[in-house]
Amino acid sequence: MPSDAGRGGQPPPDPGSAQTPKDFARCLDELRKWSRRSHRVIAAKGKSSGHWLSPTTAANLTAGTTRPRLDSVLGFLHGSGLPAEQHKPWIAKHEELFPRQPAASRQGVSRKADTAQSMGSDAEITGPLLPNPVRVRFGAIPGEVAWHQPRQAEQMALGKVLEHKGQLTLAALLGIRGVGKTQLAAAQARDCIEQEYELVAWIDAESELIKQLASLGERLGLRRSAEQPPEQLAHDTIAQLGDRGGRALLVFDNVSDPDSIKDFLPVTGTVKVLITTTRRETIAMANIRPVEVGMFAPGQGRALLSAATGLPDDDDAGAVGEALGWLPLGVAQAGAYIKLNKPLGYRQYLERLNRKHSGPRVGLTRG
Repeated sequence: MPSDAGRGGQPPPDPGSAQTPKDFARCLDELRKWSRRSHRVIAAKGKSSGHWLSPTTAANLTAGTTRPRLDSVLGFLHGSGLPAEQHKPWIAKHEELFPRQPAASRQGVSRKADTAQSMGSDAEITGPLLPNPVRVRFGAIPGEVAWHQPRQAEQMALGKVLEHKGQLTLAALLGIRGVGKTQLAAAQARDCIEQEYELVAWIDAESELIKQLASLGERLGLRRSAEQPPEQLAHDTIAQLGDRGGRALLVFDNVSDPDSIKDFLPVTGTVKVLITTTRRETIAMANIRPVEVGMFAPGQGRALLSAATGLPDDDDAGAVGEALGWLPLGVAQAGAYIKLNKPLGYRQYLERLNRKHSGPRVGLTRG
């Protein structure tokens, strides 16, 4: 057993008692606690062992919000420091609870082709969306930010909304600017890509929404003629998503005007639609289920500051977070500023913050 893993000689958890996917997720979380490692450390060590694993995926594995791929589970086992000779019962339990899809459903799919279709760019496709097994990746899906902190509560809430298989689902991530709605949506999109969804499309709703939907329609081979208006092609794209089966995720990011998307929401099919917005009236639209996104918990904010700055997690770190209201974007910007201005510390940062803003000075708690 690696010297930096394990609880003082205590044996690792046994997955044999897991009877449901939620039980399996609980066992993985117990393994994380046994290892005394964070999701980020487990992900880093899992990747170094040759298995793709992000901190968000590691958090999703322990939350039970997604169907885990075996490769991700193996990365988690390696990342937790579990000796390879103890992996067998975990693999067996995974195969029991998450049986493989029939080979026929994956016929003609190339892993190399899947990898070539990057998450951050439009994908080349060679035929209609479904049932053709070619994976379609469209749009610039944001990557994971530096010093990412898992938002387990929000991820679990979103996973619960989207868990209904084989039916249309409309969900909205609601919250003020800077709370991390886009990052949560991007994590969901990356997770759907890892689960090999047939289509994952990212639409920036603040930038020529109709043009982007029309472009997606062209990629899907829906253009009828060179003269077809973009708006008509955009509507055809949504209609096809509603007509086809299979697994698909469509994200509308940064919806500032709910009316701009109301005519471009599928009304049938099995597609999952995810909206990020600050506009609460969005949830008044038919069948949209809200997921609230709030501020960091103090522990999350302090963990980010510590990871960003390399400074101790002390009361001064808490004072910075309190001064910023634990707004995730504000905390991340503070961490980046301190890192770039070393040897600036938390107290000096607060002094500069006080000089910049009028009003009463931010209090400092001495430890």
